[in-house]
Amino acid sequence: GSHVASADGGAPAWTTALQKHVAFFDADSDGIVSFSETERGLRAIGLGAAEATVKATLINGVIGPKTRPENATTSKFSIYIENIHQGIHGSDSGSYDAQGRFVPAKFNEIFTKHAKVEPNAVNESELEAMRIANREDGDDIGR
Repeated sequence: GSHVASADGGAPAWTTALQKHVAFFDADSDGIVSFSETERGLRAIGLGAAEATVKATLINGVIGPKTRPENATTSKFSIYIENIHQGIHGSDSGSYDAQGRFVPAKFNEIFTKHAKVEPNAVNESELEAMRIANREDGDDIGR
């Protein structure tokens, strides 16, 4: 796999930036992000209950099946951190490459191209404009 067990036998030491990013949502450190963990994580970063539920449904509904191993016994909507690179879709920002490595230039491009109000942050309307600008034909996931 693409993670290494920690020396103390605790949570896995994820190797890619994307795995480390997604691990924020893995409250029990089992390598699997359930719907409820995604929902709780979204609430923790400031989303309201209804918005967190809707977004968790979309996130886990789209990414979960793409990351699920064939022999998995959990919900098909659970996200497997080890396989998170398989959840990258065509219309994303490009901040992570196909192997899940962080691409600083693409991340910085989010702000240089889309941050109009604050140079180091994007608001909701700027994020939506970025999503539309990045949309690729035939990518229904990124719509």
